[in-house]
Parts: sequence; C-alpha cells; structure tokens
Amino acid sequence: MWSFALFFAVLPLAHAAGDAFVVNCAPLTTQRSDPIVSPGVASGHVHTVVGGNAFSRNMSSSEAPLQSNATTCDKKLDHSIYWIPQLYHQGEDGKFELVHFNGAAIYYLNRACNYTEDLYCDKSKFAAAFPPGMRMIAGDTTRRTQNDSDITNRAVSYMCMNDDESHEVHGFPETSCKTLRAQVFFPSCWDGVNIDSANHKDHVSYPTGHYTGDFGGGVCPTTHPIGLISLFFEFFFDTSAYGPNDPNAASRLVWANGDATGLGLHGDFMMGWTDVDALAHAHETCNGPGDLCPINVLGSSPSEPPQPGPAPLLVPAVYEENVGLDGSKLDKLPGNNPVTTSASNAISAPGPAQPPIEESSQLPTASAPGPVSVPATTSVELPTMSAPGPVSLPPAETSTVDSSSPIVTQSSSSASATATRVHHHHHRPHHQRRALLL
Repeated sequence: MWSFALFFAVLPLAHAAGDAFVVNCAPLTTQRSDPIVSPGVASGHVHTVVGGNAFSRNMSSSEAPLQSNATTCDKKLDHSIYWIPQLYHQGEDGKFELVHFNGAAIYYLNRACNYTEDLYCDKSKFAAAFPPGMRMIAGDTTRRTQNDSDITNRAVSYMCMNDDESHEVHGFPETSCKTLRAQVFFPSCWDGVNIDSANHKDHVSYPTGHYTGDFGGGVCPTTHPIGLISLFFEFFFDTSAYGPNDPNAASRLVWANGDATGLGLHGDFMMGWTDVDALAHAHETCNGPGDLCPINVLGSSPSEPPQPGPAPLLVPAVYEENVGLDGSKLDKLPGNNPVTTSASNAISAPGPAQPPIEESSQLPTASAPGPVSVPATTSVELPTMSAPGPVSLPPAETSTVDSSSPIVTQSSSSASATATRVHHHHHRPHHQRRALLL
C-alpha cells in the first residue's frame, strides 16, 4: 500500500532561510471541474486537485477557498487550492487508464522583486504575499509545440525520475520513468489592482529585468510592477507500471485534455491563505527547516504535527461519466477529448454536457447548482513590508543524465520537440529529489 507519510518524508519542510518554503499536499479530488475556467459547469477535462476542501464547481466568490474547514496540505493556514489536468495512459488497445497521482509539493519562493528604473533587485526586501482572492493560470491547454524563446513555454517542464538517474525535459519524456513530476512555474509579477482577469493571466506577468529576467525570478516589468511570491508546482505521478518492458509506454502518456505531447500542461491557483500577514512575513522569519520556519507549524497544535493527508470535500464531486478512478479502462477520455499532437485539433472549451451518473467506486455524486459568472475584477490593497537582511537567489544548477539509460523512441504521433532536454536550471528550488513509492 502506498503511504502518504513515507512519500512526504522525503520532501523537505523548508529550504534555505528567506528563500523558500514548501507546501506538501496529499490528493484532494479528481473530477471534471475547474471553477476558474468553467464556473458552475463541467470542465472540458478532468483535473487532479490538492488543498482546501471547499473545492467545487461553484467558487465565484473571491472568499470561496476560505470556506474550507480542512486542507490536504501540511501548512494549516493554507486553504488555497491547486490543480492541474489528470494524467492518463493509452494502451495498445486504444483504451485509457488513469495514472495514479501521489501528491504535490508547492514551492513558495522569494524570487521576484518590484520594478525599479535601474532594473536591479533590491535584495533588502521580500516578495509580497498574494492579495486575498487572487486567482491565476499558468500554461496553455492548447499548446502542442515548444518555443524556447517564449518565457511561458520555458515555465512548464517535467522531471523523469528513476532510481539511478533523473532528467528534466519540456514535454513528455522519451524514456520510461518510475515517477513523472509535472512542473509549472507561475508568473510572479502583479499589476497591483486586479485579482483576476478575463483570461486569468493578464493581471500577472513573468519578470523581465536583467537580474534574472526569466520565469524563475527577477525584476518585474512596468506593466506589472509588484513582485509577488513565486509559486512553483510539482505534481507527482506513479508511472512505474508503464515500462521498461513496454518500449512505447512513455510515448502513450496523455493529459486529460487530449494532449499527447505534454506541452499543454497547465496549472490553476486559487489563493486561500487564512492569514495573509503570516504569509507576507513567511520568508523573513524562515531560518531553517521544521520549527525554525514558523510558517510550517502556524495553525497546528503540538498534539497534531503538520502533515499532508486526506480531507473530505464539503461539496461532493459530480461525475458525468466514469473518469477511471475505479481502475477501469476507458474507451475515450472524459469529456470526449480527442488525442492530439497539433494545436489546431486541441480543445479548450468544455465538452458536451451529459447527465450525471452515480458511481459507487468513486466519490458520491450531487447535483450541481446552475452556472455562475466570474466576479468582476476587484481592487485590493497590497500588504508591503521590508526585510532586515539580504536575500539572494540560489545558484544555477545543472541536471545530469546517465548516458547508459535506455532511450525509447517516441511514436510518430508524438511531436519530436516534446522531449527537448531542459538545460537551464536556475528555477529549480533545490537539488533533484527522488520520490519514494511503495
């Protein structure tokens, strides 16, 4: 049996002082819901979700995540909700099998800084906390090609993790992986006014200044002058069943949106910290792992040490069809999404609605309320603060690849650009980790 405790035991509670802390999360739910993109209705594809248990299709209020009374994450002040598409594997018979999701590590990094005319980071200050009600999306569900000159493309990647070596790529790897880690780095510069936007992206931006000037940190542009905490998703999937005996296993991975290249990976974030002031001071007060980083234990009692674990949904999930949680193989992806390697065939809108069905092997179903609209953009006041000491970004890291590892050729249906190795690693929060699977 797979163990939450053993899996998260290998994930650190904190990184270097003032640089990062990690929110470790167990799975919350897997369902065809996306309250940011498709509020009130079935999403176009299945997502796997971690965080606050108020997650549902109807979360139009900016305070909706705060209605959570529990979280699957180990930072008990954090009722934020994080999700990405669910991963599937298509067998030789054409049927789809849900790939087991182990859990997630969400990094809160001190990487971005406010715009300045000299385009240089003032290292005496810390990045600001997310404003209450903040929502944003990183990545593009319709993307099927890699453009290394596009900062938004570089912000999405994968770590193929094995016992003997691990390597990082932009799209689905060509080699079999014991664990596939899906990685999304979010924009960390804010316009200072809006907590959301029509496409859930325009109110934020990646840094552009010369200090780093990449998705991993740096000076914010004049259009989005406020440097926020940098958010980095790591979602872990158990892909050990697909290879090495099946040489084509790696090339048959597909996201729930039908993306067979891996380039259509995207992440959603809904801010839900119950104490924004504590979040704003988290990097300033973090002096090491465990209790030395106060944000790790705030909100927890001595009798209940902070650990990731399951939490019951406040609103039962709705299932229009079987999404594969019962281990069965599916004739088609939920939402009837076709498998694609071209952006022209990618689907971004929700699929046709079907009446909900009850599945005893999955979560209880409930009728969903009618569609709701996303609230108008809202102005908020940004909490500001200065830090007592200097903060520096961690040095660039280089990933090593074992040349003796078997290289598996992708099928012709997969874009060759998807397995481009990632050679820049300044965005990596720490040295590569190995997930422990049982």
